[in-house]
Amino acid sequence: MSLGWNHQKRKLQKGPLVLLLTLFFGMIVSLILVLFYEGQLNTYRDSLVFEEEVHLRSREHTAATRFQDVVADVQFLSQLGSLQEAIETQDYSQVQQDFKAFAQVKEIYSQVRFLDVQGNEQVRVNLVETQPEIVAQNKLQKKSHRYYFPQTMALLPGETYVSPLDLNIENHELEQPFSPMIRFSTAVFSHQVSQGIVILNFPAKNLLEEITGDVHDSEDAVFLLNEEGYYLSSTEQEKEWGFMFLEGKDFRFQNDYPLLAPSILSTHASSIEFETPEGRGVFISRRIRPMVALSGMPKNYHWTMVVRIDAQTLSEHFSPMRRGLIGMGVFITLLSVFPSILIARMYIQSKSRRDALEHSANYDRLTALPNRRFLITFLANLLMTLHKEGSSFAVLFLDLDGFKGVNDNHGHDAGDHLLKQVAYRLSETVRESDVVARYGGDEFVVVALSVTSWRSAGILAGKLVDAISQPFNLSGHSISIGVSIGIRCASTQCKNSPEEVIRDADAAMYEAKKAGKGQFRFHGNSTDC
Repeated sequence: MSLGWNHQKRKLQKGPLVLLLTLFFGMIVSLILVLFYEGQLNTYRDSLVFEEEVHLRSREHTAATRFQDVVADVQFLSQLGSLQEAIETQDYSQVQQDFKAFAQVKEIYSQVRFLDVQGNEQVRVNLVETQPEIVAQNKLQKKSHRYYFPQTMALLPGETYVSPLDLNIENHELEQPFSPMIRFSTAVFSHQVSQGIVILNFPAKNLLEEITGDVHDSEDAVFLLNEEGYYLSSTEQEKEWGFMFLEGKDFRFQNDYPLLAPSILSTHASSIEFETPEGRGVFISRRIRPMVALSGMPKNYHWTMVVRIDAQTLSEHFSPMRRGLIGMGVFITLLSVFPSILIARMYIQSKSRRDALEHSANYDRLTALPNRRFLITFLANLLMTLHKEGSSFAVLFLDLDGFKGVNDNHGHDAGDHLLKQVAYRLSETVRESDVVARYGGDEFVVVALSVTSWRSAGILAGKLVDAISQPFNLSGHSISIGVSIGIRCASTQCKNSPEEVIRDADAAMYEAKKAGKGQFRFHGNSTDC
C-alpha cells in the first residue's frame, strides 16, 4: 500500500512539474522568437538603407553624366567659327543653320540661343516635338532682365553658368504644361572681349524621372529638394515648385519635418531613424552633386534626394512572418518535444531571406545582371590577383545610343523591355568567363577576362557594337539603337583602383560618342593588355 501511494504521489507531482517546464520552455521560445523577429527587422531595415544608398549614388552619377555632356555642348557652340564671323558682320544666317543642325542631331534641347551684349536674342532655334525650327527675327525677345544673362556675361573664357532647376518662362508667363528647365550658358569672346552668350535650354523632366523614378506611384515617400529645401519632386505633387508661386513659399521640407530637416539638409549623406505611433521608420538622404567632377565648375551646386521608409512598409513586409512566428510559438509551447524541427524550419526561412537580400544587393532587379556594387568588388579582387598571376583583362564601358528616343516614343515599359533584351544579347556575345554588369541607366560594363591583346579587346568591342545594332522587337515594333564603347586595358603594370579603371573606360566611351556613336575607342595609351 505504501508503494502504491508513493507511485500515485509521484504522478501528482509530475503534472505541475511538466506544466512548469512547459511554461518555462514556452517563455524561452517566445523570447527567442521576439529577439529573432527584432533581429530580422533590423537586418531588413539595414539592407533597405544600404540598397537605397547604392541607388542614390547611381542617380548622382546619372546627373553628373548628363551635366558633363551639356557643358561640353555649350562650350562647343560658343567656339563655332560661323558665330565669330557673325559677330563681326552681324549676319547670323549661317549661325541659324548651324544651331538648327546641332539641335537636330542632339534632340534634347528645347532652345538653342545666342544673345548679344544687350541681351537681345539674335538667334533662337526651338525644338518643336522632334523638329528644330528657326524663330523669325520679329519674334525674338530681349532677355537682359533674366537672371542668367548678367551671371553669364561675368564669366571668364571657358567657364559655364548653370542655372537653378526651375520652370520655364516664355513671354513673362510659366510655360504650360509645366516644363522643368536648366539653362547652361557661356560667354562668347572675340578679341578677348565678351560679345554675348550662348544658352542651351535643357528640359529636365526626363532627368528628374531618371533620378527619382515615378515618385507619385512609389510605395515609399521620395523627395528631391533644391538648396533651399523646396520640393522639385515629391509624392505630394501639389507641393512641387513652390518657390515659383507666391502661395507656395511654405511648401518646404523644413516646414514639413522641422526636427529632421537641419540634419538632412546640412550633410552630404545621412540615415536617420524616426519614431511614429506605428513604429520606427528611417529617412535616407544624399546630396546629388552633378558638377562635382567637372573642372572649373562650382562644387556646391546640389540637390538633396530623400527617401522616407515608413514603419508601415517594414511592418507589411514582416506581417506574414509575424503571424507565422506567433503560431509557431504556441505550437512549440504545446508540443515542446518538437523544438528541433521548428527551429530548423525557422533557420531555413531565415537563411532564404538573407540569401534573397544578398542577391538583391549584388544584382540588378530589371536585367538580373550583376550591379555596380558587385562590379566594384569583382574588379578590386581581380586587380589584387593581377600582379601575382601576370594576367591581363579589359574593361569595356558601354552606353546605348538612341535609348532616350525609345523611352520618349514608346514609354518606359518598352525601355525596360529593351534593356532586358540588350542584357541578353551582351551576355550571349561575350565568353562564359567574361562578366557583364549593368552600371546604371542605359550603361553597361563588360569585364573581358578572355582578352590577350588590345586587338582581341577591339574585336570583342566590334562584336558588341554589331550585336546591339541589330533591330530589336518590342511588341511588334522593330527598334534600332546603337552603342558606344570605351575600352580600358589592364595588365600587370596597372596600379589603378576599380573606380579609376571604370572612369578611364567611361572617358574613352565619350570619345567614341564624339566620333559619331556606334564606335569604340581605347583610353589614352591603355592598349597594352
